[in-house]
Order: sequence, then C-alpha cells, then structure tokens
Amino acid sequence: MENINFEVNSEIAKAYRNSNPEKQEAIKKVIHTFLKSILDSQDTNSILEEIDIDTQLDKQKTVNKDKKLIQKRQNPDNLRPASGQSFLRHKGTWKGEDSEECLQTVYDNRSKIEL
Repeated sequence: MENINFEVNSEIAKAYRNSNPEKQEAIKKVIHTFLKSILDSQDTNSILEEIDIDTQLDKQKTVNKDKKLIQKRQNPDNLRPASGQSFLRHKGTWKGEDSEECLQTVYDNRSKIEL
C-alpha cells in the first residue's frame, strides 16, 4: 500500500483525528473502496456528476427547511396549540421527596418588589 494525501474540511479532519483506531481503519477501508470503484469505472464523469447533483439536492433541501423555519418564526399565527407532550414525558418521574426543600428554596430566594 502507498499513502496519498488530500484535503478535507477542518470538521472532518477533527472528527477523524478524534475517532478511535478501529473507526479510523474502517474509514480508510470505505475511502479505499470508494476510490477504487471510481478509478475502475469507465464513466468517472457520470459518477462525479451524480455526487454533485446529490450534494446540490441536499443543499436545496437544507435551504428549504431553513426558509420554512424562518417563516414559522416570523408568523406567530402559524403556531399550533401546545399538546402537553413535553410535559407528559416527565409524568411519573417526580417522587415528591424534595417538596419541603423546594419550598424552602422559594422562601430563601424571594424578595420584595416595588411597584
């Protein structure tokens, strides 16, 4: 085997360096297989065009998702009523053993206000 070097963005480089040796070896095998399939292919351009199209589609999906999120935030009329689901996830998890402590914390931290 021979070594080759190519550039990747800093996020990928950091993730690779922080991976354990087994994961790094698996990544090397994936890259090796991918490069071999591209280099063995007679139609390298069509593979690269397909990758470029997929990348463009992914970017467009992200942009569309971001636009929808911005529109929702800008138009509060689109908000649906709360379902209580986030509250219900905690149902049954509180034991109540700290109620006196919680009440004391409230008493200790309350202060007078001027109106």
